[in-house]
Amino acid sequence: MITITIKNKEINYIISLAKKRHDAKPAGIKNSGILINRNKNNPIENYLPHFIGLVGEYAWAKHTNKNIDENIYEIRDDEDFNGEEVKTITYYGTGEPELKVKVQEYNNKKPIKYILARTNKDNILKALNSDSQKTLEVELLGKICRSDFEREKIKKNMDYIILTIMLFRCQK
Repeated sequence: MITITIKNKEINYIISLAKKRHDAKPAGIKNSGILINRNKNNPIENYLPHFIGLVGEYAWAKHTNKNIDENIYEIRDDEDFNGEEVKTITYYGTGEPELKVKVQEYNNKKPIKYILARTNKDNILKALNSDSQKTLEVELLGKICRSDFEREKIKKNMDYIILTIMLFRCQK
């Protein structure tokens, strides 16, 4: 596992890009998923899904000396990086970290590899809602090529239509 530190200036850049990405989406996308039950009195929660995803992308970009895509799309079906798709989780509970890919996304996107990143949602909220938190830590947990993912995936949570790897391990 590799830990990447994202500093205050970078956090500000990421939230700015997250806002642009979120605001570009159609209303049906902007107000779906975890955003249905958000605290509408706290507008920062509108941007959390994009911010969390971008934190993982940014950490991978920083680790690999790549640039994140700053273009704004209404709907996007390409990988985060050429052939690479970064998934970011905030779960620190029991069991192994899981790489989850929605079936529709899995069928539409064909990345060469997936990268799993993890960060702490409480620390994100502190960083976005106050000046006391100046950095975020992002763990790059591992990567897996699509062919290994295809061979090892299991369907889980049929209501949510997700493909999951239970034991996420680093692949070369």
